[in-house]
Amino acid sequence: MGWLARFGAIVVVSAIWLLGGLIVRSVNVYRQLVQSDKPEQIEYRIVIRAFFVMVPLTLMVAMITQINAFSWPMLLMYFFYWRVIHLAEDNVSKSA
Repeated sequence: MGWLARFGAIVVVSAIWLLGGLIVRSVNVYRQLVQSDKPEQIEYRIVIRAFFVMVPLTLMVAMITQINAFSWPMLLMYFFYWRVIHLAEDNVSKSA
């Protein structure tokens, strides 16, 4: 609840909405990637699995400690995962 007090409802709700949408997209892409056996899609599967591990760990550590989850290194990591998930979606749609 400290995030809500620090950043306000607009920033926190929009961040949760964007992160939730990214998680849903990554689950859908991961399901499609697991069904295909193409070797060039292995990297996408590895990165999406890392995303599934990184999100809960980041949120748990940020809730327990004073780490700033909205700092630029954290946002840069989320942007990296966002871009890779979009590239994986494009790759899956081209191969289908």
